[in-house]
Formats: sequence, structure tokens, C-alpha cells
Amino acid sequence: MDATNTVQYRKAKPWQLYLFSIHDLLLICFLMVMNFITYLGAGYYGLLATTVAMIATASRIFDAITDPIIAFIVERTDGKFGRYRPTMILGWIISAIALLCMYFFCLGANVVTFILIYAVYVIGYSFMMTSQGGARVAFTNEPIQRNRLGLFMGILTSLFGVSFTFYNTNYLVPKHGGIIDLGTMQELCLTMLVVSFVILVLTVISIWDRDVPENYRSLSKEKVSPSDMFKVMKSNRNFQMILVACASDRIAMNIAQNTSVIMAVWGIIAGNYEFYGRLGLIVFIPNILVSIFGNQIAIKMGKRTALRSFSIGSVIAGCLMVALFVLGDPTQIGRALPMTAVFLLVHCAFQACMTVTNGLRMPMLADVADYEMSRNGGKQIAGVISAAYSLVDKTIVAFATTIVGFAYAGIGYVTSLPQMGDPVTDSLVTVSMVLWMGLPIVGYILSIIAMKFYTLDNATMEEVQAKLSAMKAETE
Repeated sequence: MDATNTVQYRKAKPWQLYLFSIHDLLLICFLMVMNFITYLGAGYYGLLATTVAMIATASRIFDAITDPIIAFIVERTDGKFGRYRPTMILGWIISAIALLCMYFFCLGANVVTFILIYAVYVIGYSFMMTSQGGARVAFTNEPIQRNRLGLFMGILTSLFGVSFTFYNTNYLVPKHGGIIDLGTMQELCLTMLVVSFVILVLTVISIWDRDVPENYRSLSKEKVSPSDMFKVMKSNRNFQMILVACASDRIAMNIAQNTSVIMAVWGIIAGNYEFYGRLGLIVFIPNILVSIFGNQIAIKMGKRTALRSFSIGSVIAGCLMVALFVLGDPTQIGRALPMTAVFLLVHCAFQACMTVTNGLRMPMLADVADYEMSRNGGKQIAGVISAAYSLVDKTIVAFATTIVGFAYAGIGYVTSLPQMGDPVTDSLVTVSMVLWMGLPIVGYILSIIAMKFYTLDNATMEEVQAKLSAMKAETE
């Protein structure tokens, strides 16, 4: 360990830091597949779009409820292969089997079977997510490495999103003839399972010597109990503020990136879905440059300042984007230079700010876990904090699919969802703009407010780590 003043930090090797940065993509692979669940349920299980939306919402709430239970299972796992590696692998196996059943083996089954498979998938996903939350805290407690980890995660997430969009719009859809074709969804499912397996293997390798008792066991002899979760939720103000900032952004962005919303904005209003597929590639480099700049702010001024500053940038860029689509001619984006140039400028600013704020979320949650450990007598409850965050976050985000489904049902999309070729109406434009940019703007405003009450700046975190180092020295 390196020592700085009275603080002892556990640093990961550079190659481990780079490799572990991909771990969040494991969950994203599964989310990419589940983004098509409404189309799968409505088209191949005979369910109404609103019914699938409500099932998706119920599954998210079920997910939130199971997270605390799974968190206590994870926190009590302590074998020769560590704590987080075995539970992460178990989660992948469960979720992978559920997806294969949903998209292949049980296709066309009744609604009860559909719900049961969905529930199994949720349990596996919870194991992966809770294990990753704990692993991030055990991996490193060095401030710069945590910031770097957030930066690399943000960059890789952007790159993955760009690659997925290009793969989907320029390969899958043309190959199978449509986004809602069964062949499109099945090939996507298999591709994401293969990619997620590779990510799982690399993640396990990166934390092999990090997932050890001295990095995750408590400094206190007191065992973790269910009441610990509710104590954190009730009395840890910094946790509450992270929850407000992140959950508000997450539900808004889940809605904005919903397949139906993207189809309405780009396939109908702009009428250029193929341009959307190339968009990520066009703005990728500017996004990376701004992300690096944002990470430097986080290192020098603290994550709190960076999150607040880039949330303000997101609000400004979001308002400009709405004005561009409402006052301008969106059908000229990707076809006429002036409109395309203005759009790209605004889009780059919005996406870059979003990349920075997304990259800060998990490192800040790791800081909160260390802060809680320093104030509760040395009890390590990183997994429980991750589950507590997930409990509220998923309950809120659960309504994303339902909000989209009912928003479009309110303008006539009851038995189907927006598809290319549908007419552009005032109601479609209004609803789509609110879902695509309006709600994210509200989410970022809430983040700005929350950061006024968040106290874990650089100086405070150095005090926290010094206190933990002293507590650890006393137990040795």
C-alpha cells in the first residue's frame, strides 16, 4: 500500500484499472437486449404494448425488492474464490438462461410463463449488479484511481453505445428487414450474451487479487443486518443526495433512450433513422475529449463540483436541442449542412456532459460507502449500500417503460408503438420532445439542487480515508 500522510491507499495495477473499467458493460449488454422487450411481448407473446409496459414496471419493482435480500447473500459470501467473483458469475448464468428462454425456448408462451421468466432474469441481474457495487469499493480507495475508473467507464460506455447503435441500425435492421423482426431480436440476444461472457471473464481476471478478505471484510465484529440499509437511507445525507441526483437522471435517460422514443424522434419526426445509427461515431471523439476534461475537474475540484458543472451544461444543451427541433426543420438533419452542423454542435455538448455525469455516479457511491464505514464503527456494507441505492433507483426507474407506453397510448398508440412510416403529428412531436429532452432537463436540474447538500469533497474524503486507515491499524 502507498501512504500519503496518515492515509493508506490500496492501489490497483494500471492494467487492472483499465480492465476493470469494462465491468459496467456487463449489465449494459443485458439492458440492450431488454430494451426490445415491449416489441417482443407485443409481437410474439400476444400481449398489448401497455400490458408489457406494466409487466416491465412490476419486474423493476420486484427487482428493487429482491436487491436487499441478494445483498445480504453477497455480504455473507466469503469462500476461497472471494465474495464478488462467484456471485457475479452466478448472476450471469441465471440471467443468460432467462434470456434464452424468453427469446427462443419459450417463445409464444402464455403471460404467466412470460412473467416467471422475467422474474428469473431479474434475480440474476440483481446478483450481477450488487456484486459489482461491492467490487468497486474493494477494488481501490485511492481518489485519483476512482476518478480514472469513472472516466474509463464513461468512455467505454459511450464507445459501446456507439458500436451497438451502429451494429443495430446498419447491420441488424437491414439484414432482417426491421427493428421488430424476430430475427433481429434473436440475433441481438445471442450477440450480447457472447459479448457479456467475454466481459465477465475479463472482469473476473481484473479483480482476482482485489476480491480478497482484507479488502471487503468489516473492521467491526458486528455483523451486517437488514436495519443497516434503512439507517443509511434515513440518516446518511450524502447517500440521499446521490440518490436524488442519480435516480432523477437515470429515469429521465431511460425514457429518452427507450427504443420507442428513439424510433419516434429519428424514424418519424426526423425521418432519418440511419443517420441516428452513424451519429455516435461522428461525435465520439468530441465526447471523449470533454470527458477527459471533466475528469480533470473531478480530480482537482472534486466529484461534487464536476457533477454540478456538467449538469448545468446538460440543461443548457437540452433546452437548445428542443428549440432546434421545434423551431427548425429536423428532417434536414443529416441532409443539409447548416441544420446538421448546428445539431451536431448541440448534440456533442449534451452527450459529452452526460458522459461525464454518468462516469461520476458510481465513484461517488463508492465514496459514500467508505464514508458510511467511517461513521458506523468500521462495518463494511458496500454491497448493502449498493442494494439500498438500487432499491430506490430501480423502483423509480421501473416506471420508465410504463411512462413511455402510456404517453404514446394517450395519443393513439394502444396496440402498437411508433414505427417508421407513421405520420408526423403535433401530438407525436410534443410527447416525443417531452420524453426525449424535457424529462432529462428536469433530472439534471434536480442533480444541481442535490449537489448543494452533498458534502463529500476531496478534503472530506481524505479525512475519511485517514480515519479508516487508523481503524484498520487498531484491528491489526
